[in-house]
Amino acid sequence: QNISKALKYRAEYDILTGIYNKTNMFQATSAMLERYPDRHFAFVRMDIEKFQLINSFFGMSAGDMLLKYIADLLICAVRNRSDVTFGRMDADIFCFCVSYENTKELVESFDKMRDILSRYPLDFDIVPIFGVYLIAGKKITPDHMYDRANLAAKHCKGNYIRNYAFYTRQMSQEIEKEQRIVNSMKSALENHEFVVFYQPKYGLSDNQIAGAEALVRWKHPERGMISPGEFIPVFEKNGFIIKLDYYVWDQVCQLIATALRAGRKPDPISVNVSRVNLYNPNFLESLVNLVEKYRIPPEYLHLELTESVFSDTE
Repeated sequence: QNISKALKYRAEYDILTGIYNKTNMFQATSAMLERYPDRHFAFVRMDIEKFQLINSFFGMSAGDMLLKYIADLLICAVRNRSDVTFGRMDADIFCFCVSYENTKELVESFDKMRDILSRYPLDFDIVPIFGVYLIAGKKITPDHMYDRANLAAKHCKGNYIRNYAFYTRQMSQEIEKEQRIVNSMKSALENHEFVVFYQPKYGLSDNQIAGAEALVRWKHPERGMISPGEFIPVFEKNGFIIKLDYYVWDQVCQLIATALRAGRKPDPISVNVSRVNLYNPNFLESLVNLVEKYRIPPEYLHLELTESVFSDTE
């Protein structure tokens, strides 16, 4: 009997904090929403900005203590209320679903939580992030509520001034657009849909062409030209930018090699190096291999690092 009790507890509660786990919290949320059909509810996803650094700097036990403290805060905040559910989803992610009169009171509760955590006795700036989905419609499941609160939370990551965001339909549209780009990126590379253009560079002293910069554009067979502003951030996020960078370098090396074989002395061409490539252990080797493959003197290929390489704080 004790074993079955223990198994039941493990199935329903988070072992570390003693509050509901994800499955039980979602079930309790569905039941609560049925119990109060006429009230407005918000589904909130909360985590701690750069929580993994707490584990790195102070050890796992310090991280665990903070998680227990947050669970206790939630327990105290909603004591004796039947219109709130809460639980720990995973790692430092907590969720709560709460009835509200207006969004102002929600924001005030977020500010209060931030204020309490700012005084937590740890030499670290503890900033809670809140992604909020204001529940609309009866058919949406807690899983979908969680997904939408997740999307909202992503919009305020790294923003220390405003640490909360409310879900909007536009956020879903952005994700769908991003997914369409991801779905077609590999075939686009294979089908040579990425086209390299060359922007001339002029010398300030004589106003003569002194080289060029290679710029990549995506010529999609159905959508036409896709702006780099749409696909480059997506590729940086999922690492595909490493393959695209290499593709552009290869094209540029081919062009330089063709010019040299024809007896011309081309001006140097600059290629962009994504910040992601700076973390790529094969970066130098792949560049050297290209230069050797096409037998071009290295001085014809210039590397250009964007300012985001140096200003990136993620």
